[in-house]
Amino acid sequence: MWIGVSAGTARRLRLVGGAIVLLVFVTAPFERWFLVRRANAMQERIFNLRRAASARFPEGWQRDPVAVAEVAELEYHRAQVRRRIVTQLTLEGWTLRLLLAGGLLFLAGMVVRRRQLADGS
Repeated sequence: MWIGVSAGTARRLRLVGGAIVLLVFVTAPFERWFLVRRANAMQERIFNLRRAASARFPEGWQRDPVAVAEVAELEYHRAQVRRRIVTQLTLEGWTLRLLLAGGLLFLAGMVVRRRQLADGS
């Protein structure tokens, strides 16, 4: 049992699916570059905070409660960014989900088109 879809709808399915896949392939490297750059900037800021606190407190940077709080917050946010980098190409992230959705739409349009060609429509 096959649900009939018009040729125009099949064409739109292929177009939308292809556009989603193309958009993800174009934007995913830029997203990864941005996230890596952001994580590296946070790491540099953490090093600078620790270095400045160590200069003020020779017995250890942990003696500065403001620096400890800032470093903890930065490390937390950096961990979130690193998690987004790692999950970018898993089903937990949106990149792979969008690729799958676009690919399925494109394939649905192709299957409908081939079914119509085989039926002689």
